[in-house]
Amino acid sequence: MMFSKLQINGLKSIRNYIFDLAPLVLLTGLNSSGKSTALQGVRMLFNAIKGESIYLDGYGTFKDILFSPTSSMDKGQTVPTGIHIKMHIDQETWASIKLTKEQEPLIESSSMQDAWYFHFLSADRQGPVPFFAKHPIQAETAKCFFPGNKGEYLYACLQSRGDEKLPSILLHESHPGYTLRQNVNAWISDIVANANINLEETPDSLDVASITVDGYRQANVGFGVSYTLSVIVSLLGAASLQHNIQTDKNILLTIENPEAHLHGLGQTKMGYLLALTAMSGVQLFVETHSEFIIDGVRLAIKEKLGGMAPEDVLIYFFDRKNGESNIEKISIDETGKLSSWPSGFFDQGRKNKAKLLG
Repeated sequence: MMFSKLQINGLKSIRNYIFDLAPLVLLTGLNSSGKSTALQGVRMLFNAIKGESIYLDGYGTFKDILFSPTSSMDKGQTVPTGIHIKMHIDQETWASIKLTKEQEPLIESSSMQDAWYFHFLSADRQGPVPFFAKHPIQAETAKCFFPGNKGEYLYACLQSRGDEKLPSILLHESHPGYTLRQNVNAWISDIVANANINLEETPDSLDVASITVDGYRQANVGFGVSYTLSVIVSLLGAASLQHNIQTDKNILLTIENPEAHLHGLGQTKMGYLLALTAMSGVQLFVETHSEFIIDGVRLAIKEKLGGMAPEDVLIYFFDRKNGESNIEKISIDETGKLSSWPSGFFDQGRKNKAKLLG
């Protein structure tokens, strides 16, 4: 059970667009073109369903996020006076929020409250810090399903769920074992470096603990491990949750820039991991600026990794024209070929080479 449609109307630079969805949705394009706005819309909707504030911290209120027309906008186009966000699983299962200046938010839902787990992992993730909270804020005994929006609960998540078994599709090819903790170590070693992650209790402290890499504090091994670790734990943790709870609930992860601080080889392998996670039954919305991430996904389709087929992935390329997001849907065929290659879509390298050789 996965989401099939996302409609956003009147939110910041997105005047009106309906996204077709797939197990893996990749959002890419120019800076400030609307990619994060699409993810913001999804987060607002799920906050509303959970009974939390629709307005995300730091983003402002209605007037700050309403679509604002520019003088160069075509006169025949309709200017939204409100914000409407809607997601469908199918015709019977959907959720919607409508925001206007004059009225309280209108939240409508058809059986969505019990139909999903949702997690957002920010691009602004926790770097190499000396200590992590040992427990999520809500309770010491609570199982930490996800590592937090910034990876701040990495220790708690690995500690409480490390012995869970993963679905076979996500077991690393090095055959480290069947548990979440074993495969987190295997994937981080493959994507970043030959690194071994250890959870260490902090003497005389009930509240914090540390994660070391090959015996070193994270501060001594750079940002690549810490930024990537929260992505891997989010992906494998979601797949483990789907596998072990035997739930009919949809699990949706939204992740910003999983490629941050990774070498091109590691980014390509991250693309493979995203593909495998999507094929395990977890739906992913991923914002990326990485051609290597997309190449990894294209290769996964060509190699039929985990049974991945062209219909399992959609790419949306964003640019901005006259103050409005211009969004183009791109598909991938069975050979890994893209259906289109719009201007600005990872073509800067070729442009630079042409100048250097000219």
